[in-house]
Amino acid sequence: MKKIYQITEKFSQGVFTYHDKIRSTSVLYGLYSNIMKMGGRIKELIDSHKQMCRFVAHEIRTPLSTIQMTTDSIKRKNKEDALLTKKINSIQEDVSGINRIVGVFLIYSRMQSSEIKLKKSKVDLVSWLKNLLEPFSTSEFDIAFNSGESSAVFVEIDPDILKHAVANLITNAMKFAESDICVSLSLNDEHVFIHVDDDGPGLPHDHIDDLFSEYMTVGNAVVGEKHIGLGLAIVKKAVDLHKGKVMAVQSPQLKGARFTIVLSKNL
Repeated sequence: MKKIYQITEKFSQGVFTYHDKIRSTSVLYGLYSNIMKMGGRIKELIDSHKQMCRFVAHEIRTPLSTIQMTTDSIKRKNKEDALLTKKINSIQEDVSGINRIVGVFLIYSRMQSSEIKLKKSKVDLVSWLKNLLEPFSTSEFDIAFNSGESSAVFVEIDPDILKHAVANLITNAMKFAESDICVSLSLNDEHVFIHVDDDGPGLPHDHIDDLFSEYMTVGNAVVGEKHIGLGLAIVKKAVDLHKGKVMAVQSPQLKGARFTIVLSKNL
């Protein structure tokens, strides 16, 4: 019974490769055999679903590229037509938006599988965060950075993977902020904390624990419905890969929401 419990516990965690054999002479062998067959079938269905979703996502990018090139060509040949240019720009913005959604989906799909392995290196988080914030400098929001009294904080991370987490937190803050966003860094003897604060309406009163779930949406009377989608799920997965944790609280700084990534100094 203990072995069967361990198998079903692993299955409940999504680990379908776990095996703990039971002798065929056991009175529980029939139950064990059925559970193993069920686990194998569930794994097959999940793998098939992932492959199909990736295939569809990749296939979508081909016509999107064609639309982008065609609209570029039309725009170049009709530079004097302001109305047409405006409509084409709108189409291209939608194409870019779909491309971003597909990109996010593919990243999440890879993180959910065993494809991604961390490639850690010793990184100065202060310099790394400053560089990460550069693309956001043209944003309509005032995005500040504060490293406290630290001029350099070195931690072993996979900078490419963790970049998805921090960038998604900033993008998420931009959905809710009124004008101000602050990215800050703090630390204690054992941990490093990366905070992303905004001056928006704050966290929802309900379902805070579900914020990092797939396809979660948040809505309230102030901001209306805001789609979070896979963004925060990617954050959690990237941080989990680093054996860290991510938390959401009301911002003590900007009075909106604060999302914090907690990393061990000894990753």
